[in-house]
Amino acid sequence: MDFSNSKDERLLHLYESVRQQVELDNLAGGRYRFAGESVKEYAERLRAEVDRRNLHFSRIEWPR
Repeated sequence: MDFSNSKDERLLHLYESVRQQVELDNLAGGRYRFAGESVKEYAERLRAEVDRRNLHFSRIEWPR
């Protein structure tokens, strides 16, 4: 997915949504109950674009 034409607010919203999914996974007691490997790849593409734009955001704490 190409995020280059997305507005800053939209990118931050999408990334925050994934971050919340990962937090729910952690609270539910395990790794990747809701957010699987494809979501992680999606979040990494989002993070790369957010970093490129130098936007402030809270990083996702992925379970190990």
